[in-house]
Amino acid sequence: MKVMQKCTRTTNVQKICLPLQGFTLVELMVSSAIFMTVAMLSMEALFAMQKSYTKVDSLRTVMDSLNTSVEAITRDTRYGTVFFCGTTIDDTNRSFRKSCPLTGGANDGGSVLMFRPSTATNVLVRKGYYLSNKKLYEYTINNLGATSTLPITGDDIYIESFRVFVSGANTTEAAVLAGNTENAPGEPRDNFQPNIMFVIAGKHGNSSNKTKAAYFQLQTIVSPRSLDI
Repeated sequence: MKVMQKCTRTTNVQKICLPLQGFTLVELMVSSAIFMTVAMLSMEALFAMQKSYTKVDSLRTVMDSLNTSVEAITRDTRYGTVFFCGTTIDDTNRSFRKSCPLTGGANDGGSVLMFRPSTATNVLVRKGYYLSNKKLYEYTINNLGATSTLPITGDDIYIESFRVFVSGANTTEAAVLAGNTENAPGEPRDNFQPNIMFVIAGKHGNSSNKTKAAYFQLQTIVSPRSLDI
């Protein structure tokens, strides 16, 4: 730092000089560089926080929307009976029961669940849930065989996997002999209360932009309240 002097004359014969401190060009350049470095680091941290907030907000939107869908599925399943677990919507059968338990194999479970809803006014009425084109759908069959399909997830949610694991869906030998709903061909008979597990995975956001996608995976287990053995 260069020391400069400023002089003032107090009398005709006396001159007082006071030191003045200034900054050299090098000092100004160094301080400017330090300021710019700190500013850049601060902006980078701000952008990172904004990105994290956007992703968390997207995930919250996903969970709010999924909660509504999952609550509808679990509520209907909890009060349902006569469960049939399949791999496609076309292979389900209204006259049979079928389990697809979790055993540790690569092909465990199914991707479609059909059952008799509690609101059914006829024994042939069925309701089900399945995955198609990255959306979850509700599928209904009335007693005459007419069907209706309704999407239960929005366009901004991409469901990449929907797996159903059902144990205890098959009925007992006594129920079969009594003329009630039978088990699917080749399915063993059991006397257990059904237990259903749903595993759903997907993401929210632009399907082609991984940086804006908020991924999720959830699992829920439902035990029907009605005795169904």
